[in-house]
Amino acid sequence: MLFDTGKEDLDDAAKKLLADRWAERKGARYFFVVARASKTGSPEKNRALSHRRANSIMYYLKEIS
Repeated sequence: MLFDTGKEDLDDAAKKLLADRWAERKGARYFFVVARASKTGSPEKNRALSHRRANSIMYYLKEIS
């Protein structure tokens, strides 16, 4: 999924994609997420943004579980 530049919010399309993928893996013990930021910005800013994006996904999956 793609995030808007500098954002970590999940839009409706992202939520649907996650919900569908999560349902396919019902009973899985883990769900692997790789979050990356763009090439713009400092490494520190991108690392923090990547972390917030991964957390957005994790919190959403907890919410729908």
